[in-house]
Amino acid sequence: MKKSGLISCKTPQIKRLNSLLFFFLLCSGWAYAQSNTYRIEKLSKPDNLLPTVSPENLFKNVDKNFLKLSVSDKLVDLGTRPVITGYLRAYQNHYPITISPDIMWLLICQGFSHHVNNNPEALRSMLVNFKGKKELEVTRNVTGTAGLRVFPWESVFPEFVQQISAYTGKELSDNLSPAFSTTTPTSRIAGQITIMESMKEFFNYKVIMVGCGIPEVTIEGSVEDWEKINRRLDYLSKYDLKWWTSELKPVIQKIIDSKRGKFQKSFWMNMVKYHKTGLYGSYDGIDGWLLKFYPYLEINGEGNGLSRSEFKEIKHVGFLPKEIASVPFTFQIKNAFSTVVATYKMEFWAGFMGLKQDKRTFNVKPEIGWAVNMLAER
Repeated sequence: MKKSGLISCKTPQIKRLNSLLFFFLLCSGWAYAQSNTYRIEKLSKPDNLLPTVSPENLFKNVDKNFLKLSVSDKLVDLGTRPVITGYLRAYQNHYPITISPDIMWLLICQGFSHHVNNNPEALRSMLVNFKGKKELEVTRNVTGTAGLRVFPWESVFPEFVQQISAYTGKELSDNLSPAFSTTTPTSRIAGQITIMESMKEFFNYKVIMVGCGIPEVTIEGSVEDWEKINRRLDYLSKYDLKWWTSELKPVIQKIIDSKRGKFQKSFWMNMVKYHKTGLYGSYDGIDGWLLKFYPYLEINGEGNGLSRSEFKEIKHVGFLPKEIASVPFTFQIKNAFSTVVATYKMEFWAGFMGLKQDKRTFNVKPEIGWAVNMLAER
């Protein structure tokens, strides 16, 4: 009898292939199980994707000169407030959305940073035991001629946080740092830069180189991730923040309930809303529980300071602080004799760089990133 050219399913090779396939499906299923998508309301499918720009064209209306930018994909450019603006666009255009523990926790950390920088002297004794500002330095030996574009920026931020912790205690940085199943190296760095921003009234930093409706929501992360946020809110409340954390905890609990299968459409339909007075997008207010993640508002426009939010309707997203943390620092180049040969004024940036949009589902998700910005000489 002529033998078939097919390989028997009982051969060792096929058995190994089946085992690998089962392992892959098991891992994929576990990763997928960490995200849950829920139907909020049945709406017409959007017609068009939002326009995207290349990373170098982000923040087109902001004076910038990025030496390093963590994002490499094209993003929807919504300026310096892509979370609130992006979810509003989703509401208007029926785009599904994604939230994650890292996204919401970074908003909370930015709010904490605004709180500290708005009340530095009132909180000084709770955070540090000195007057004025301390200067923190991080030094890197870089050889070659590639220059600042290949500087190891990723290694700088944890070292600054470690130095800050020597004064504030490790408990503060541990509670502010993202540590979720969704946390990536990029979102971890964004958290570290935000910690630096929250402490910039107490420290100067120097780097030295020698040489209309939302159809559905995808909730990333595990239940434990979201429960961790609520526990950390209890910790932050001791910094004269109970007025804020008491507003946030019920919101986080509703997200936890959704992850556990108790999904309330009414809650998600009130995440962010326009109150329109006209037919073509004119409005006289923005509200929704997303505004609870912004504890401070701009006073009469950008650059005039911050005032405590009452978590009520606002007229325009410009009343909210930027969703970008910026930390000024001095960058020096020294020769072998420790003589300063060049000094530059720079900034660390971290926060929300824009939106990612799925080309198939139209789902929009804020993108966490960071950058190093060289300031123009004045």
